[in-house]
Amino acid sequence: MTLNVGLNVGHDSGASLISGDEVVCSVNEERFSRIKGHVGFPEQSLNYFVEKYSDLFSDPKQVTVNIEGLKFLPWQKTTEDMQPMNLPLVRKCLDYSRISDFLLGTRSGLTLSTQLMKVQQLGYKSSLEKRVSSIFGYKEVHYVDHHRAHAASALPFVDQSDESGLSISFDAAGEGICSRTHIVDSNGNLFESTELALPCLHSPASFYAAVTEICGFKANRHEGKITGLAAHGDGYAVQAILKSFLKTHDSWPFISNKIGYGAAQLGKLRKSLRDFSKEDIAAGIQRLTEESVIHYITRVDNSLTRERQSTVKYKNLYLSGGLFANVSLNRRVQELNLSERIVIAPNMGDGGLSLGAAVIGSRRSGVNAKNPKLGLPYLGPDIEKTLGTTADPTVIATLLSQNKIMALCKGRMEFGPRALGNRSIIFPAWDRSINQWLNKKLNRSEFMPFAPIVRDVDFEKYFILRPAMSIRDYRFMTLTVGCTELAAKEVPGVVHIDNSARPQVVYEEDNQFLYSILTEFEKLTGCGVLINTSFNMHEEPIVMSAVQGKESFAASGIDYLVLSDIMRT
Repeated sequence: MTLNVGLNVGHDSGASLISGDEVVCSVNEERFSRIKGHVGFPEQSLNYFVEKYSDLFSDPKQVTVNIEGLKFLPWQKTTEDMQPMNLPLVRKCLDYSRISDFLLGTRSGLTLSTQLMKVQQLGYKSSLEKRVSSIFGYKEVHYVDHHRAHAASALPFVDQSDESGLSISFDAAGEGICSRTHIVDSNGNLFESTELALPCLHSPASFYAAVTEICGFKANRHEGKITGLAAHGDGYAVQAILKSFLKTHDSWPFISNKIGYGAAQLGKLRKSLRDFSKEDIAAGIQRLTEESVIHYITRVDNSLTRERQSTVKYKNLYLSGGLFANVSLNRRVQELNLSERIVIAPNMGDGGLSLGAAVIGSRRSGVNAKNPKLGLPYLGPDIEKTLGTTADPTVIATLLSQNKIMALCKGRMEFGPRALGNRSIIFPAWDRSINQWLNKKLNRSEFMPFAPIVRDVDFEKYFILRPAMSIRDYRFMTLTVGCTELAAKEVPGVVHIDNSARPQVVYEEDNQFLYSILTEFEKLTGCGVLINTSFNMHEEPIVMSAVQGKESFAASGIDYLVLSDIMRT
């Protein structure tokens, strides 16, 4: 049976394994190395595959390795300093001259840039393939386009038989492109719309990253803090300034950057925004991002509608790429009502590229890879079962009703940045001040309330489902939604200042243990909502193993830990 291994060796590196038509495992290297956003070859992830699934690797000649990076691989510094030569002179030319407008902002410039990068990367690809061979004993290596891998990373999470739809990926810069558009047929095959590839110079994500840094946070890590902070500010004046830097058009490329790239962009933004508060800057960049991306997607849809000569809604709208980690933006896209369902890759950023690369590899082998877990992201390593008294959802619900904090570390780990009940901390949501004191306990600083978990049967009691939208779209905590008066009254701890929340809806077939806790908690208290936040300390990756769970539990002062099926204090 053919094995397809997918690799991402850049930011938030990781590995995925598909055997035949089944997604077997996906994991990010940070969960092993404990270095958040680990950059570099995912050696520990691959070694885990070989050890855990040794029976699948009995014939090395059946292994095909698919590496994200068709034209060139990431050129930032890596965790283990394994990247090819650093090019400070080239970077300075791009940062401080307008040559970047041509090289990174036009199709012909990107063609030239690609050829230059190919020369630089020849030796690196050779050394990379040697590392692959040293692990598997044999290598058949293919390289996969960055945005094609992004698009494919969403496909295993569609939960209906007809996979057809529109796929849009959007990030800061993947192989010189920030957005690609694909048409997806009913069997999940991707067909690129080659004319709709946006050069990276024009990415709203690079503006968002720059503003994140200007506000005193880490770019490419803390953009979520800006999203949460945005609701606290008045962004109209800031947006007016930013709109002169990132313009929208009715003709291609629909969005254009007018202030350059890299350090030049950062410097101009910093100077222009120096008199505004962090809250107003955050609100301004959020408004600009939503407006520009909605404009872009609308123009893309109009172009494709003319091409396919149909105004019928798509079956699915697939979103992937780091820009769609922005839950408020995703809500605006959902409200465009372009499709029956919206499918946002749970690991939407570069962390999901390994899965996309493996899916592309399986399609090349003539296999339509499926997620055997009902389209769920519980694809990571498991927690081995231990001896002891099995944790009872009724007992857990009783303790929660007494305001005890519960950490859950059981079953297979989630693949992606959101904890969805298997590596989570849960707590009642009736105290608004929890966002201060629990974050302090975990050494965190956040501006958005904790996310709620709710059963499907209770969803519309607390959250406003707009017409023609599906509750199932909220399974992965990738969208915000409006809150009802009951939510504001009963569970203020999950309601943001703008009356929104980013819920995870739980179906019994998705996570029976979590569903049972919610059921018993509702019986005891009359409240159907709990808080769900990731099980990790500040700036640490989410816990993966039993050992990591015990360490974080000891450091956090949390009251109870469910480890595998056993409850500990």
